[in-house]
Amino acid sequence: MHRQAIDIVILPSGNLLDLSFELNKRAFESGNAVELLRKDDFMPHLSILMGVVEHDKLPKLIKQLEKNIPKDIQIQLKLSANQDNWMHFEKTDSLMELHKSLYREIDPMVQHSAEDEDFYRHITVGTPPNTEDIPLPQYFTESHIALCALGRYNTCRKILWSTQNKTSL
Repeated sequence: MHRQAIDIVILPSGNLLDLSFELNKRAFESGNAVELLRKDDFMPHLSILMGVVEHDKLPKLIKQLEKNIPKDIQIQLKLSANQDNWMHFEKTDSLMELHKSLYREIDPMVQHSAEDEDFYRHITVGTPPNTEDIPLPQYFTESHIALCALGRYNTCRKILWSTQNKTSL
């Protein structure tokens, strides 16, 4: 049976996307990032739930996502640090509510998922030098949730489903 490594993520937009690209570019140019992030591959993302799913169960997983993620979802994010390869985000009510809801409804369908308490809120950008010019904390509101195929270094390589594009497999 064919299996797919998946990641349910928040795909940043606007200022958060720009900041992710900027910090990753600084890290990449200084030799402190393994990949240059892009909009179409190696996408910057904040993981909500990761796992492995049987390929024939992906349509059922997508139906659960459509059922559990409101079309008008608004996730509040608070960027609190940029260090150790990651942009760190604090627990916010909307982020934790989404994580717990998906963990409860989706996790039984996947294998090798992290435990609920292991949810580490971050976007991997590499370790850029000279980030003193980035004011912290910063606040963002995001609404693009996606199911992605995982690739090298746990990167989002392909969008399998998204709240912004309801077409799926």
